[in-house]
Amino acid sequence: MAMSIATLEILEEAQFPPAQARALARVFEVEAISRRQELATRDDLALLRTDVAEFQQVMKADIAAIRGEMTEFQHAIKADMAVMKADMGGFQQAVKTEIAQFQQTVKTELTQFQHAMHQFQHAMQMEFAALRADIGEERQATKADIAELRHSTHADIERAKADGARWTLLTILGQSALLAGAMYFLLQNIR
Repeated sequence: MAMSIATLEILEEAQFPPAQARALARVFEVEAISRRQELATRDDLALLRTDVAEFQQVMKADIAAIRGEMTEFQHAIKADMAVMKADMGGFQQAVKTEIAQFQQTVKTELTQFQHAMHQFQHAMQMEFAALRADIGEERQATKADIAELRHSTHADIERAKADGARWTLLTILGQSALLAGAMYFLLQNIR
């Protein structure tokens, strides 16, 4: 180990005895050498740069892979959402079609029923007119029979009205049940 002359001179000027000055200079040199070994060299820095560059490449590749997976995931979700929208649109259209068909069926049946009732009333009116013409001469004798016939006819009409009202109520209840079922199905499947 070579002692620095400048270090010895500084210590001697500080009035250290020469033996102590040499010992202190050696301590400083040993300490400087050990510190120099701890310092990073250019080779160490180059190796560190290479490691950092490799790490950056790996991280860039990982980030690119994650971005690719995220893009695929987004496309898959978009495709699933489009399928779900199409399915819901088809289902809504099917429900609307079924409701429209049901309404049309009810309207048709109600129209047929009203037509039958009108024909029935017309037939009854014709029958009453024929009966009145036939019994014009025998009016007094057959008043009791006509009263009984009117009572019977009135009961038939009331029964027909009650049946019509019952049928209409059942039809409305059926429609309500179908609509409630459809709404329940939609509410259960939309969640």
